[in-house]
Amino acid sequence: MRDAECQQPGAGRGVRVEPGAEVPVFVAPPSMLRRPVLDLGSAAADQYAAPARAQDLAGLPPAYVEICQADALRDEAMEYGRRLMTAGVHTELHVVPGAFHLFEGYAPDSRLARRALANWTSALTHALA
Repeated sequence: MRDAECQQPGAGRGVRVEPGAEVPVFVAPPSMLRRPVLDLGSAAADQYAAPARAQDLAGLPPAYVEICQADALRDEAMEYGRRLMTAGVHTELHVVPGAFHLFEGYAPDSRLARRALANWTSALTHALA
């Protein structure tokens, strides 16, 4: 997919969902691959802004952690979920097979996105009951 095609309405923002496919396929336009990485500075985030950076996770509220299998942050998220459970925090951990970061925003009508949405809304409904 060319850059111009990604800008056109209905172009799927660089995502192609084959009929019957469970997982959308992301096709990055060349301009996206050339973008500089955002520099957020070197200051460490406070543990309340980024709980995964806290030394002790005990006492945090129940957590729902959704992990995309093809996400660059997958291992970090899995480690965070493991640390939550080790600290005794009630944790619901879901790994979405074949999914990439923000997949549900690129293909919200895919079966996979609908299933992920149902999982986390069910967890939230249960937590608030």
